[in-house]
Amino acid sequence: SVILQPPQVGISSSQRDPGMAASNEETKIYRKDCYSVEVFSAFNEFRKSSLLTDLTLSTADGKSFNVHTIVLAAVSLLVRRNLTKNISCSWSRILDPEVEDIGLEAIVEFAYTGSIPNLNRDNLDQIRTAAQTLEASRVLEICNEAEEETTKPAGHKNRDMISSTEQLVIGLQFIRQLWEDGLGCDVILTDDFVLRQFQKVACTPKFKDLPARQLMNYLRSHALCVSSEIVVFQAVVTWIQARPTARLRLAKALMKTIHFPLMTFKEFKEVQNHNIWSKHSLMPLFQSIFEDFCSDETRTQNQCRIYLLQPSRTKFGHTYKKYD
Repeated sequence: SVILQPPQVGISSSQRDPGMAASNEETKIYRKDCYSVEVFSAFNEFRKSSLLTDLTLSTADGKSFNVHTIVLAAVSLLVRRNLTKNISCSWSRILDPEVEDIGLEAIVEFAYTGSIPNLNRDNLDQIRTAAQTLEASRVLEICNEAEEETTKPAGHKNRDMISSTEQLVIGLQFIRQLWEDGLGCDVILTDDFVLRQFQKVACTPKFKDLPARQLMNYLRSHALCVSSEIVVFQAVVTWIQARPTARLRLAKALMKTIHFPLMTFKEFKEVQNHNIWSKHSLMPLFQSIFEDFCSDETRTQNQCRIYLLQPSRTKFGHTYKKYD
């Protein structure tokens, strides 16, 4: 899978502020400068091989380009809006007659490389028209800047333009945001990935559509990784409340997969105060959960879970105890 945000290297807050250095705590962030370039280079190779392409953009005269929806969505608002329609398979779009293949090709080139190397006075209007149709604001800005350059007097200093690498960084940020919003993520995830990234997967809209049996299998797995048992509870409640009429009857079976005795008092207080218990039919279930939480330690011996260290409580090279 493609990692959308690489670890970054920077200066820690303690290095910037001498007053904080006394605590002898340091946070290091690692970054690979060419990361965005490498990611989009891989996307471009996939595109040239028609690998995983799921969108065909065509001009009225029949010229077609097979692309990745998620890559074009980082550039085009028109494509981005289509993602919100929950399109989960390959689709195509024939653009307006005024869009010529030269302009469309430039948009595709920009989406994958961050630059339009063939932009000149002869094709400026064609590229601008394509950008207006696809609502590609960053390409429009480049076209406007190119037009301004042709009207400036000789010797006039050009203003700094965003480099192709910086454009790819922006594009990757757009893709990351789309991913966090659950848009363009219709690839079926492997069970191993879901178990390791359950905390993130549970926050996506697609999680609410998970079949009951599959969710139960994840919750029962000893390979499930979360930062706290409260995360499992929140995921279960989110799934139930997405379709309460059909899923409330599964509440008892799902709650049995949660290891409530492994929660802290603060976490269980959050469980107790949740509005799901306002359903009168669930009150006996909560009473059973409360008794389970208050039980002696001998009943928790068979309950185990892989807990991830939370970033707020852990720093590279240092380990902090959890206090609640």
